[in-house]
Amino acid sequence: MPFIHEIFTHPNDVPHDLHPATIDRQGTRYKLTGYTTALTGQEQEPASPRPTLQQEIDLLDLSAKWALQNFSCNDNGETIARAIQDSTVLAISDGSYKDSRGTASLVIEGVNKVGRLPAYNVVPGSPEDQCVYRSELAGLYGIVLAVSLVCKVHGVTGGQVDIGCDGLLALQQSFHPDNIPNAPTAPQFDLICAIRRVAKQCPVVWLPRHADGHQDNDLTTILDWHALLNNEMDTGAKAFMFSLPQTLGSDQRFLENHGQFG
Repeated sequence: MPFIHEIFTHPNDVPHDLHPATIDRQGTRYKLTGYTTALTGQEQEPASPRPTLQQEIDLLDLSAKWALQNFSCNDNGETIARAIQDSTVLAISDGSYKDSRGTASLVIEGVNKVGRLPAYNVVPGSPEDQCVYRSELAGLYGIVLAVSLVCKVHGVTGGQVDIGCDGLLALQQSFHPDNIPNAPTAPQFDLICAIRRVAKQCPVVWLPRHADGHQDNDLTTILDWHALLNNEMDTGAKAFMFSLPQTLGSDQRFLENHGQFG
């Protein structure tokens, strides 16, 4: 609310905490018509640069960083950030398992492949922990973690993500409100709880969708966007598996804080 000031001070008595203002002179009085609390140009400190998506991934604890191995994105996630806000994001993953080792492939993209975010990972855990189910969960964890970091880097506070894989049980255990595991002895308890924790903290609405796998086996089937990406991720997870050294194990332990979910 503008108010009237009288001049009481001598011009030489200039306070050190002045702020830019606009006034209207009315005889011997001055009416304040506007002001700002911002610092003047000489005093203003330069804004700190926002961390990049790659920097945020590099800062992750080892218990999470494994999920975004071989990550790539050519625009720092800007396209994905806009698509999240526009609710036009599709995220698909698939897992592979062979010889007591697991891998996963994932991709997040908007209305087309421009600015897409693909990644691959080696599934953590001892050889006896590995299975196709765990590999599917590892892909889903990579997706929710990547989306969370994109939101953090670009200040996204809301939106929607269509997330899918061809593992129906993995989707149900990760996102269905009635399928929350309540015992550490539950199969793949560590990964399921980690997915739920990150997904809950992320400021988006998750729309899980089951993508039927291997629809390309029927040459007469017309594949939709979900099916095409699922086929791509299936091929990618297998190719990544075959690219790994035969001596490479996946014996790193998953260290996420399991926690409770309400």
